[in-house]
Amino acid sequence: MADAHFTYVIPSTLQQALQALTATTHQALPLAGGTQALIALRQETVPPATLVDLRNLEELKRIQYASQAVTIGALVTLAQLKVDKVVQQHVPLLAEMAKSFANPLIRAVATVGGNIAASSAMVTDMIAPLLALDATLVLYTNQPTIQQRTLSVADYIRQTPVPCELITQVTLPVSPHSPVSYYYKIGNRKAGAPAIASIAAWITMQGPRISTARIVLGAVTPIPFRAQRTEAVLLGETLPLHEATINRCVATLEEELPEPLQDSQASSSYRALAASALVKKTLTQISSVDRK
Repeated sequence: MADAHFTYVIPSTLQQALQALTATTHQALPLAGGTQALIALRQETVPPATLVDLRNLEELKRIQYASQAVTIGALVTLAQLKVDKVVQQHVPLLAEMAKSFANPLIRAVATVGGNIAASSAMVTDMIAPLLALDATLVLYTNQPTIQQRTLSVADYIRQTPVPCELITQVTLPVSPHSPVSYYYKIGNRKAGAPAIASIAAWITMQGPRISTARIVLGAVTPIPFRAQRTEAVLLGETLPLHEATINRCVATLEEELPEPLQDSQASSSYRALAASALVKKTLTQISSVDRK
């Protein structure tokens, strides 16, 4: 279907979608949920030659668990993440994030792949928990032929986007050690507002002691920040954490945190305070978890 400004196509297979994305020498835009793309189109900030609607790619709408990993198709919606039993059982951190994502209408259409792809525009809700979960992406391109590559989310958010490359799947390793996780977001209101600051935390135990810890802050810095020095303080500690350990983690975060963002949502000083408060709240919450 032709429009005065762009060509609109609805492929029925992944191969057709990839071919449509590379069929023109001008920009082609994939359309998933459309919560960001349609805004960009209306504002004419992204004027594509071709709009490729992915709605019919059923293979990208599945959530599966196998071989100690959860795979999530790029067209899975945030509403699906919120209620899916596999997600709730094996990666509950994502289900917690989905509960606070936007509002029910947006959750019903916003997709996993779309939110990841929009991370450069500070739509970072998905990214912090994916970093905490050590997620990887499967991406496809059709230049010059159909090719697949696997990339960690950490590497993806630091790279320059590859034209016409499509996210098809997210893979999340599942720990056998019954991890503890926590997600929290601060916004100007409970629903529909972008995050001013968020935190995703994930820890595993080896016997009575913490063996792995990942703490990721979202919307505080230009890209989500993993607090690796703060994580190191937790290694070898037991639960519940002593107050002195929590305070040491907060102090370490304040030393390692890069200059926070300052924008219309919040000042850099507010975000710095929010980051410290979120780490303290998270570690206190994790300490209260009954692991018996």
